[in-house]
Amino acid sequence: MRVGTIEHIMSALAAYGVDNVLIELSAPEIPIMDGSSLPFLYLLQDAGIVDQKAQKAFLENHQTGGSKGRRQMGEIHSAQRLLR
Repeated sequence: MRVGTIEHIMSALAAYGVDNVLIELSAPEIPIMDGSSLPFLYLLQDAGIVDQKAQKAFLENHQTGGSKGRRQMGEIHSAQRLLR
């Protein structure tokens, strides 16, 4: 499954420091709203943010690969080790 137009919601999540979230969609892309992350910031404020007691796990990457397409360029990182 591919999901489009994620940049505004990702920006809002990053602004609040959210790094663990479940987002359920019924369409192939995130609504564009007004073209900014502001509506998503308001939605996050209304929903509330809960601190989790679990320790965060981080991936340490050592290998990088890339792919260039006609309209897109992507980069894939291969995780070698899980840090806690």
